[in-house]
Amino acid sequence: MRDSLSNQGTSRWLLVLCLACAGIGACAGTGANRVPTSMTEESQNQKPLNSPAGQATDVRPIDQRAVAELKKMPAFLASNTRVVLKVRSTWESIQESGIKLQFEADQELVIQRPNQVYSSSMRNDGAHQKLWYDRNTLTHLNVKDNVYAQLLVPETINEMLDQVLDRYDLPTPPMLDFLYSDAETSFLSGITQAVYVSECVQDGKKCHHLAFSKPRVDYQIWIPIAGEPLPVKYSITWTDEPLLPWFTAHFLDWNTEPVIPDGSFAAAVPANAKRTEVSLRADADQDQ
Repeated sequence: MRDSLSNQGTSRWLLVLCLACAGIGACAGTGANRVPTSMTEESQNQKPLNSPAGQATDVRPIDQRAVAELKKMPAFLASNTRVVLKVRSTWESIQESGIKLQFEADQELVIQRPNQVYSSSMRNDGAHQKLWYDRNTLTHLNVKDNVYAQLLVPETINEMLDQVLDRYDLPTPPMLDFLYSDAETSFLSGITQAVYVSECVQDGKKCHHLAFSKPRVDYQIWIPIAGEPLPVKYSITWTDEPLLPWFTAHFLDWNTEPVIPDGSFAAAVPANAKRTEVSLRADADQDQ
């Protein structure tokens, strides 16, 4: 299983905001010209990096208060069979020239555990991505280009994510982590630092401000002190890039008691859409 908080994929035809975690999309490019569309790459055997989170506050490397507050979020989400959320994301794309470009996307994510997900993401440059996960089938549609891909996958969200991240060469989005049902699998796997920064006000709510570090990535999350532990903001910085590109998501709305119409998870691919195949990762086990 890959650590879902440390990968940064090169942008390609499959640009999803939450598979994961999912589809914000990205600008085409390689090398320095890439958008942080995912945090899902194995971080073992890598040395911990000096981290802005660690420099912010003089505390022990792993603050158990920060860990405890973070764990409340996925535990609460996993206890809700149905969840609908709306997110506005902003991120940087570093071009080969060194210039930073900023993009935005609005996404709606519908989750019905244990094995159904729908995501629709619209970028401010017009790119539109849709994703359906229905029991054992995962379908992604690039609406603008009328191109889709489809995979047979396991019949639970956690297992589906593990297989897709381990085997397929897909740039998966940062929001993927919110689909996992436990913090150890996603947010806390491989952390080198955890900091309880402070209590603060974020987007009009009094919140716990938490910061964490892993090899190649720092992330912060703001979780309300009162009421349901559903985050209001989430921010990532990729520390392995010289210009430290970042991704920030503002959660506009959470609904843990939604009415989901029948057929919401059935892939609605146009009859004239072109199908494309998905490549295996270079390091994937060919026998799986």
